[in-house]
Amino acid sequence: MQLMKVNNIPPLPQSLAEIKEEGKIVLALQNVQNLLAHKDDILCDKSFGDADILCMNETHMKEIDAWPLAEKFPSKKFNISRCERTDMKGGGICICSQKYLGNQLLQGKSDTIEYVHVSLKDNLHVVCVYKRLQKSLEKFISEFEHVIKGLMGKKSIICGDFNIDLSIDNSQGKRLTEVMARYGFLQSVKCKTTDGGTLLDHIYISNIELCQVQVLDTYYSYHDKILMSFKL
Repeated sequence: MQLMKVNNIPPLPQSLAEIKEEGKIVLALQNVQNLLAHKDDILCDKSFGDADILCMNETHMKEIDAWPLAEKFPSKKFNISRCERTDMKGGGICICSQKYLGNQLLQGKSDTIEYVHVSLKDNLHVVCVYKRLQKSLEKFISEFEHVIKGLMGKKSIICGDFNIDLSIDNSQGKRLTEVMARYGFLQSVKCKTTDGGTLLDHIYISNIELCQVQVLDTYYSYHDKILMSFKL
């Protein structure tokens, strides 16, 4: 293998959050697979940069647990909306957004379906959802469709780990994307998002201007991190 001269080594690609342009908002999505266990990894991960909105799946936290990322995402600068499981271990959803965006928690459920729904400035709605692997798609749709329908025609983002692989042609993937498209949502992540080569982490958008989507590998989770920049 030919050695490369030091001055010819290309720079590492910057994350969208680190090169954020004026007027653009950056959303980061990460299935962290236990936030308390990977707290230090998240705090040291520079690729989160100056993300305006941070959505996390599988935080594995309990209601009594203190917010573990206060060092990087302090409550005086960020609004933190959480939803923890009450029926079994695991799961957990969190949306952390910069205070300039405002934040009104509209809904957060954890028993039959796991999601957090917040309303931000300029009537932007963000929903972070986790579909349990054991839950059938039809059951999931029956419990979640009212949320999707309620966002029809609004500036909205629905993101999370859906445990449905969109990297291959399958009936479940078609069914899910058809339901989302019925209410005006398009899936914006086109790359595989896990170490297993599957596309389980989706970001559906409606009535916003998509700028760029970036998928970045993480060493601390089976799931990659997704950064999306957009304009309202």
